[in-house]
Amino acid sequence: ALGSGRSVLLAAHCLWCASRLHLPALHKDDHHRYLLSFWFTFLGTFGSGALSAFLFMRPDLHPVPAMKDPRLLPFLVAAWYFVQYTYIGHRIMSASPVRLLCRLSTTLSRAGRICNNSELAVALYPGVYGAQLVMGTVGGAGGKLACDTMKHCLGHLMDPAEVSLPGWSMRSGFLGSAVYLAFVHYLPEELRLEPQQVSEW
Repeated sequence: ALGSGRSVLLAAHCLWCASRLHLPALHKDDHHRYLLSFWFTFLGTFGSGALSAFLFMRPDLHPVPAMKDPRLLPFLVAAWYFVQYTYIGHRIMSASPVRLLCRLSTTLSRAGRICNNSELAVALYPGVYGAQLVMGTVGGAGGKLACDTMKHCLGHLMDPAEVSLPGWSMRSGFLGSAVYLAFVHYLPEELRLEPQQVSEW
């Protein structure tokens, strides 16, 4: 049952990201650049996990997501094609209830990555508070940072990059990491929560 629930959460996350990370919208000539469009969607969907894996440099503890879970790439390919290249997929993702559920799934996934990154950073870098906050923030904003980098390389980055002018992704990632670290590790012991309690929420 738990595995099925995670599959549904993953599928909804992929659908939401495929609907939001639409490279053809950047330039009309990009519509038929399928591989480029897919990689843009991939970076936005799983960029946080991939960037975190490269920064941690501990594949035994934090492998690249696509190399750990065999469901990721098939789910993303199906969601990307369904949403971006079929009429019915576009129509379904235009329905408000579907968009709300998919967005909620992405929010839950981000929260999980922020908490997992923060927890692993505490174990790997005890007492290095800056590193713990940075890794927690990357867990929530890595996808946005990766997409900004790709758009910059393509000449499509029209707004300030997230890393130079933090927006929702970095601010919420930083705040989420700070709150998690405070309530699980750094408040007085009688006020702390156990990591299991946070995951149950």
